[in-house]
Amino acid sequence: MYNPAMPSAPFDKMHDATLISIQVDWEIGTCVASFRGGPNIPGGPFQLRWTDVKDLHVPRTLAWGPSISVLSAMEYPTGRYALHLQSGDVITIQAGSVALER
Repeated sequence: MYNPAMPSAPFDKMHDATLISIQVDWEIGTCVASFRGGPNIPGGPFQLRWTDVKDLHVPRTLAWGPSISVLSAMEYPTGRYALHLQSGDVITIQAGSVALER
């Protein structure tokens, strides 16, 4: 569940992070987004792991042209998360929690 006292992932630093893949484990209800890294998140590759996933939308319309870079990312108090890509697509996730992993 969302805990405002404990930041779970650096959503304010996601600009220009490079998305590689998104994987869902249906049986246990997890979603993992893998990133090559980003200029505002030192340390190279990282993953965001969501648990207790209830809803996931992964459009790939490329309305602004092809891109695998993050424009911005948001975490809402309701357990909803959004990754805005520079392609114009917005990936949304409803989940219990998210954590940064290396």
